[in-house]
Amino acid sequence: MATASQPQLTELLLSSTSSASPLPTTSLHSLTTGASLFSFKSPNASTSTQATPSNAAGEGKDAPQLKYRKTMGVVQSQGGMGGVVVGLGGKDGRAGVNVWGFQKEQVLQRLIPPVRLSTICISHAGLYLAGGTADGRIFFWELSSDTLLLTIDAHYRAVSVLEFSQDDAALTSGSEDAGVSVWNVGRLLNASPMNPPTAYATLTDHTLPITSIAVGLGTFPHCRLLTASLDATCKIWDISTSPPSLLSTFSFASPISHVAFDPLERFFFAAGPTTVEEGGVEASRVTKVSLYRKKKDEFGYSTTEAIGGGGRGDVERVKEETSYVIPETITSLSLSAHSPTLLLGTDTSQIHILSLPSLLPTRIIPAPLSSTPPGPITFLTTLLRPPELGAGTTAPTSLPTRPIMLGGMGRTVRSQSEWGKGGHGGRTVEMRIGSQRDVRDLLDFSAPTTAISSSASATATSATTASATGEQTLRVSQLEEEVLKLRGQLGKAVALNESMWKKVVEGGLAGGAGEKEEGLVVHR
Repeated sequence: MATASQPQLTELLLSSTSSASPLPTTSLHSLTTGASLFSFKSPNASTSTQATPSNAAGEGKDAPQLKYRKTMGVVQSQGGMGGVVVGLGGKDGRAGVNVWGFQKEQVLQRLIPPVRLSTICISHAGLYLAGGTADGRIFFWELSSDTLLLTIDAHYRAVSVLEFSQDDAALTSGSEDAGVSVWNVGRLLNASPMNPPTAYATLTDHTLPITSIAVGLGTFPHCRLLTASLDATCKIWDISTSPPSLLSTFSFASPISHVAFDPLERFFFAAGPTTVEEGGVEASRVTKVSLYRKKKDEFGYSTTEAIGGGGRGDVERVKEETSYVIPETITSLSLSAHSPTLLLGTDTSQIHILSLPSLLPTRIIPAPLSSTPPGPITFLTTLLRPPELGAGTTAPTSLPTRPIMLGGMGRTVRSQSEWGKGGHGGRTVEMRIGSQRDVRDLLDFSAPTTAISSSASATATSATTASATGEQTLRVSQLEEEVLKLRGQLGKAVALNESMWKKVVEGGLAGGAGEKEEGLVVHR
């Protein structure tokens, strides 16, 4: 049972507003209470002169059409290494990349790209950072060294979304040119001017700009992709085939702006504007789409069948029965990996926490009080509370330091100095491993002395290693004598058996010859 000094693992909510907001904010909230626990300071928050979200990536004909793109990424603490938060910032219209640690609020590292970025994505292990631009290029960095590894001419219009696969072996990119490209990270790292990077696969079945991509679990290329577009469709792809196979197409009544994929691929959530207005304000809807349904076969037994799966010729029209409607614009969507919770971010900085599978709101976190107009929330995710949270600054009383996984997850983590002391309230048990002997040694009659000597040597070595007492040594000697006696008796038995068998065989042969000769005499 966890105590005050040994709290249980806590799930936190990390949210971030758009980098083009007048006052960008990135903060951690408690998922159960909604209280703000920690915030990260942007170096340009007070002097930011960034553009509005509608033209966040630049002016002119090449300005992106899509708003509210992801401008934040996080790497959770793992393997004894602290996590980082990476987000876009800006000053005087030029975007930069800021890197924070969970130890303190200030920026630890800054990265200045050659041009302004429209969206970013960080690999799950924190090794690489990818950034898309308004002219369709992708910049690929090694995050630890700030080294720009290569530039990819990926699309001919603005890059709208970037996502890494779960094993970081592939990078997927979506664009306003309605195309989706899959890039093999290994090939990208081996690219050169004489060997420019090429896409592993290109998906071109959408007809309008790509708004969101979700990558399923599994190693690349044995993972599925879920893509969403302004053409009011979501498509599921199998990229392990050549060319990639379009498995299912789901059609909606309105464009889709964000998707969230269930890790077990049982369902997904799609968010976008509705066709009706609530009180004169355009509303948004998030819909749950099941990928399987139950039916009864011809014998009356209940079975499960997949929905869709008909390829390019089959379109499944989604009935918006299980949905959640709000009179605001949904700007971010995330499915928690630690609890049955769905998170929605809006253009008014509100966060809606929905319980699954009912899609009922359990809590709504309002926008922070500020004289500055709130910005849209473009990034939402949940993570386990980092153990180093607030360790590098004067942490508030609500954030006591705690050991990692102390008594949690069915295990106890102890320092190296405590390895020989046993657990809490436990004891150390010494184990002894006896000598091992092959049964073939007992049947080796060619060299019994050598075998016995080896056995005695092995026994003596084992007894010395285990610090055997004098009684144990005496018992070993007695056992060896018994083995010698048994070997002698076994040898005598074998010799006697062979002698008896020899006599029986010789007698049988002699008797048969006599009968044959006697028969010949009688015949004459």
